[in-house]
Amino acid sequence: MAKYPRGLCFILTLWLVLSRPSAAGRTGSPNPSPGWDTEFQQFKQRAEELRKRSNYSALESLYKEAEQRAAAAHEAPSRISYITALGNTYVFMFRYTEALDTYRQAANLAEQSGNWEAAGAVAPGLSSIFYFLGDRPAAESAVRKGLTNALRLASPPYYKAQLMLQYARLEAGLGDNIGSALEAIDGAWTQKDGALNEVSVEAEAWDLIGEERTRRGEWSEAEDALGRALWLRRLRLPKDLVFSYWRLGALRLKQATQSAALDKPCGDLLAQADRFTALSMEQARLTGYQLSSGILVHQRGLIRQAQGRTEAALEDFASAAKMADRWRLIVPSAGTASTAANSHLESLIFRTFAEAAAKQAFLTQEPKWLQTGFLAAELNRATDLPLPASTVAAAWD
Repeated sequence: MAKYPRGLCFILTLWLVLSRPSAAGRTGSPNPSPGWDTEFQQFKQRAEELRKRSNYSALESLYKEAEQRAAAAHEAPSRISYITALGNTYVFMFRYTEALDTYRQAANLAEQSGNWEAAGAVAPGLSSIFYFLGDRPAAESAVRKGLTNALRLASPPYYKAQLMLQYARLEAGLGDNIGSALEAIDGAWTQKDGALNEVSVEAEAWDLIGEERTRRGEWSEAEDALGRALWLRRLRLPKDLVFSYWRLGALRLKQATQSAALDKPCGDLLAQADRFTALSMEQARLTGYQLSSGILVHQRGLIRQAQGRTEAALEDFASAAKMADRWRLIVPSAGTASTAANSHLESLIFRTFAEAAAKQAFLTQEPKWLQTGFLAAELNRATDLPLPASTVAAAWD
């Protein structure tokens, strides 16, 4: 059975953090001048309406207009915030090169004007994009710079919890990130305003703690942490339950893997893993969350494989590989060979399918598994050489 994939949570948490207005994307200056206040409120209202409808093309135009108007009115803080929000919008549109350039522009303007609060507010999004594009050192540098800028302020800024959360993400699987995650939780509590952004930070921090406990095989502690995240989402963020159900399914699968290795019964654990994964898939369908690379289908395939449902598992592995390949065409690497976390995830999915298909072809002598398994292996080797969409579709079909 496959190991719990290291660093996988980052793929999902990037969407979690950037799928709603984050601390780095709060529009407008905290205290706009009297002459700018009316226009500021109008832009804010229009942006909220467009965001609710997921009209990102119109949102892009709005933020560009708002930035130009703020520049003409010499409202530097608002201008920086609108540029940051534009960067977030590019993320939603999968335009990562433009997102990175826009975040950098916002950070440079903030530093040049000595607006350390705004400079730090850009850091979580900037770090996320750097890591997603495979530049881990730059991602870590962005977090450290953000924390340095936060220390320049008289009181902890509203985004410090997000910075600590990002730091915990970067440490995931590489060491002990529990301390950083707990600091993020403490920072979210310090805000005391009950904003959904702070609730999401706390829930995700508990997820990271749960994943670290899972890696250590500390089942009770892992379940406690993931249960806290589940409780928060049920109470305040029901749309994000997809993430809790996914992780609980992964935990049960990991427990079942260990039980099987020790020749202990694992049927109940696999049944629970299957139920949690089904709940996550249903939530994803209802909410429209696009979890990258078909990870939920892949997880269901691993569960079915462990249950001895070979044909059903192979169908899931094939579907997940198709989704991973098509996702690779949607999410460009912005000049890097491939995204660090996404490449790891795609490789895992392709490799699982190739190995399972080869085994099934050997046992059954069915050509279809030999052919599709070979294709998956070749696509795994060629993750740095994206194929045209028509070529991919023809190959799979």
